[in-house]
Amino acid sequence: MDEKIILLMEETGCAQGEAQLALELANNNFEKAIHTVKSILRNIAVVKGRFYIEDKNLYGLFIAILDKRAENLIRLTSVVSYNPIVYETDLANDWHFIEKSIYNYRLIEGSVPSLTRDVELHFYNEIASKKDKLYKALVDGDKDKISEMLIENFPIEQTKLEINAEEINLAQYQQSEDNPESDDLGKGSIDSESKRLFIEAQLSEDPEGKKAKYLLQDEVVLAQIVDNREIARYLSKLLGEKDMEYIPVRVEEIELNNQEIIARLHFSPGIAGYARIKPQTRVKVVKEIQKPLWKKIFGLR
Repeated sequence: MDEKIILLMEETGCAQGEAQLALELANNNFEKAIHTVKSILRNIAVVKGRFYIEDKNLYGLFIAILDKRAENLIRLTSVVSYNPIVYETDLANDWHFIEKSIYNYRLIEGSVPSLTRDVELHFYNEIASKKDKLYKALVDGDKDKISEMLIENFPIEQTKLEINAEEINLAQYQQSEDNPESDDLGKGSIDSESKRLFIEAQLSEDPEGKKAKYLLQDEVVLAQIVDNREIARYLSKLLGEKDMEYIPVRVEEIELNNQEIIARLHFSPGIAGYARIKPQTRVKVVKEIQKPLWKKIFGLR
């Protein structure tokens, strides 16, 4: 887990999902994120929804996070699939749990990426075109009105939509002893390191770059998915443009094993990569973290 997220959780007592969102709103500025947790997050609305198209056997799940005060859509994530497990998701679950579920459902059999993109574009357009009415409905807590606006002009006819709109409440998180990270994502989800999919990747080499043995946690490198599994090829299409060979990813961990470096990489929530490379090989680093002077003096990583 990112060090700033851990510190923010310890400092404010907030949950992991709130800490991630606060840092995102504060452009990764730790001090601003503290103030965000204490004030702005109380103005964040979360719309969780699921839908199905009976005659096409299609099921969908989405989550939209909106700043009611600034009337701004922070982010929106969805999935459309032929797998009915998607529709079995309980909308009463924590928003962070549902968001992670969506990322995993995109990777299991039955997911329809092209239709998922169409649905996300629809929601973006509807939220933007009905901004005043939508945010008023959020403030009023009028779920029927919100649902009515989101389903209008939907790209697939005869769609049945159900939503749950709520406000993120810091006090509720502080009082809860439940950790959504320990919950199961349900049958059909991807399981690893409690809920992670691991894929094989390779790092972009650069004669002028940094030696692999000196890579540090949280540095951003360029990586390419080289895993031959079908699910990995599908993931590659989701994460990168067709003409992009390498994408920037964060280094989670570096370890030396049998005279080779194994770098664990963060591709997205629930998805990690492993890249093997010789210690002396130089790699392209997009964002470099400087090693403290005392570590340089003693030759520590």
